[in-house]
Amino acid sequence: MPTPPIPPIRPRRWLLLCAVGLAACAPALNWREVRPAHAEGLLATFPCKPQAAQRQIPLPGLPDVVTVHLLSCEADGSRWALSHLSVSDASLVPVALRALAAATRGNLEVASREAARQAQAASAQAVPEPLAQPAVRASELAPAAVPRMTPQPDSRTWRFEARRPGEGGGASVPLTVTASHFSHGLTVFQASVWQPDEAGSAHSGREGVTTFLQGFHFPG
Repeated sequence: MPTPPIPPIRPRRWLLLCAVGLAACAPALNWREVRPAHAEGLLATFPCKPQAAQRQIPLPGLPDVVTVHLLSCEADGSRWALSHLSVSDASLVPVALRALAAATRGNLEVASREAARQAQAASAQAVPEPLAQPAVRASELAPAAVPRMTPQPDSRTWRFEARRPGEGGGASVPLTVTASHFSHGLTVFQASVWQPDEAGSAHSGREGVTTFLQGFHFPG
């Protein structure tokens, strides 16, 4: 799928986003407005030029395989992503919101357990400590609050703390994922930032995450 044209961010909106924090507006994060296709007119703000992709995947609770549209890019050591899908009935919207959150957590649990197994193999311990702990720590943050979104009790924002295997068999790396779930009509969204530990002290720390999550709004 071709990547949609990405206009530069408008000056007034840029100043508003910079008010969130000076670090979020550092040169490493080149903010721009993006209007994704098939997304109910949603306007998003990315710190890098996102690439578009789509996948057919099953989600628990949904009757059919769904098409998930994805925009993502990497900047300052973090991955910034927006995924969305459409359902056929309003009763499936909360199901899809919960399923997206569960799928993200499930993927992180797989990565964390693989990191623990990798550590076990490297240290030759019989029972490594990481396997005795929860694979992922989940903290619920403030509810998602995208202007003119459809109100849903399951519109939530989560912070997941996990680990991923190190490259080339090296030490595992802490990974923090902040994921916000919201909807508009029959379209369900997940906006997420994937941050290795070393990115937490860079420009893409929590100020950058806040800028990203506050940069979404629907027309109206």
